[in-house]
Amino acid sequence: MPQIKSIQHFDTSNVRNFESMFFGCNSLTSLNLSNFNTKSATTMARMFYYCSKLENLDISNFNTTQVTSMFEMFSNCNELVSLDLRSFDISNVKVFQGMFYNSKLIKYININHFITKKATNMQGFIQNNPALTSLDLSNYDTINVVNMVALFKGCTNLEYINIKNFEENENLIVTNMFVNIPSNAVICLNKTKTPKIS
Repeated sequence: MPQIKSIQHFDTSNVRNFESMFFGCNSLTSLNLSNFNTKSATTMARMFYYCSKLENLDISNFNTTQVTSMFEMFSNCNELVSLDLRSFDISNVKVFQGMFYNSKLIKYININHFITKKATNMQGFIQNNPALTSLDLSNYDTINVVNMVALFKGCTNLEYINIKNFEENENLIVTNMFVNIPSNAVICLNKTKTPKIS
């Protein structure tokens, strides 16, 4: 199943739950969802989980304004090199856990515009992505986040990380946040805001 034909004709305007829609479609190589109407969506958890052969994914017109969970949305998409997420308004998303976990070839993801003021869980958000070399998350508001465990763990070629506006709250857990990133990686912090990291 390298492609799914005629999916662009689906009427998804009233669909609220897209969870696991393409879960385990591990022979799928190309998917064009540019005509999907996702205005009613509230969860996209594991929507593309383990689409391990997926090379081309067009979700450039997704409306994500009501989505609250992107748990493992692109986890184990091992052949994706880039993702156009410019249309994503994630201002209501609370769960980012494992969103890009183990998507090993991703080099280009435009996520620096994300508004994360409602985020509570960022565990393994970008874990095990060795193709990434630079991340600018300087606009992220993390004051409500309680879990950053293994956030960047296993990003073995990450040379630059900007998290200068990351803030902590009293319940925040940051265990293994930077495990296995290069020892000479440049990490931009704000010493008055940034949590005690490990």
